[in-house]
Amino acid sequence: MASADDELIAFLAVRTDDETGHFVGAVLVTDAAGVPKEFRCTDAIRPTPIQRTLYGKSLETHVYVDLCGKPLLKALATQPKVVLVKSQLLLDVGQHVPCPVLHVELDVGRVREVLRTWFAGVTLLEPFDRIDAALTTLAEQEERYR
Repeated sequence: MASADDELIAFLAVRTDDETGHFVGAVLVTDAAGVPKEFRCTDAIRPTPIQRTLYGKSLETHVYVDLCGKPLLKALATQPKVVLVKSQLLLDVGQHVPCPVLHVELDVGRVREVLRTWFAGVTLLEPFDRIDAALTTLAEQEERYR
């Protein structure tokens, strides 16, 4: 059996600021006990009015997958066993990574199957709260995350 350090899970999220329309993506990698092993986030992505017009309905998918999800997962120094997401838009990242990408709420059966021997003590939605709190703190400290 793999060691606890080899049993890593990634929690991938994108936060949208409804007021500004900016996006910030983040990934938190934890071990089987929920201890953070790696955290990465993007600078705020600020689509221009012309980009919003040209991309239309595909803008969010482009931002979530191409500008946040793929680069964040590629930048990881650690390789997770699975990537969990809360947004359906991020499921398309699964086409670009070697591990399963599962929706934590919609793919409950598959999530349980993949993780049945790992992460028994981890509440799978709680790390998304940590990501949101970390992004809030970053935005308060640095302009580039707003």
